[in-house]
Amino acid sequence: MKTREFTCKEHIMVIEKYVLGWSYRQIREALGISKATAYWIMNCWYDENHVNNKQRPGRPKKLSECNGY
Repeated sequence: MKTREFTCKEHIMVIEKYVLGWSYRQIREALGISKATAYWIMNCWYDENHVNNKQRPGRPKKLSECNGY
């Protein structure tokens, strides 16, 4: 099963709720994410002071005429 990356908006929602005093359990129930995910987002925010997803390694996608290039 593939998982998806959380958007910056979702990261910010988790951080806002935690700063307002919500527990990880309350955040999990309100946003529909796991408690571990909420904890991971907060750890990344404390350690790296940003909410952006990191650039993934790999080959860039090929451009085609359909993309307008």
